[in-house]
Amino acid sequence: MLEPSAVAEQESCNQQFLRFCEQHCPSLDAEVVWKEFSRALHSAIHVTGANLYHLLADGTLERDVDWLASFLSKFNGEEEKEGLRNVLEAFLHQPIVIAVTRFFGCFLPTSLLRHHN
Repeated sequence: MLEPSAVAEQESCNQQFLRFCEQHCPSLDAEVVWKEFSRALHSAIHVTGANLYHLLADGTLERDVDWLASFLSKFNGEEEKEGLRNVLEAFLHQPIVIAVTRFFGCFLPTSLLRHHN
């Protein structure tokens, strides 16, 4: 069971993502986008954990995953995909998310993301 503060943080992240989605992709169902994003990110984190283990254990990387392409493939049209890229950029550049993505950045593909200093 999660601590109340963790639940509140999850809800805050969800609501912020939904707001970005409504702003940048008003034609898409924001809840569906959130679910697809969560699945894609979960998969990327799973692969990242396996890669980190193998990197530490034997110096090799097991798999590479293009989670962004997988996520975007669920949606049609270049306009939708561009809006989704804007959603992800806005969401992943929030202060707390920046700290997490910088930590995991050496393990996750970051072709979409621009780092802010």
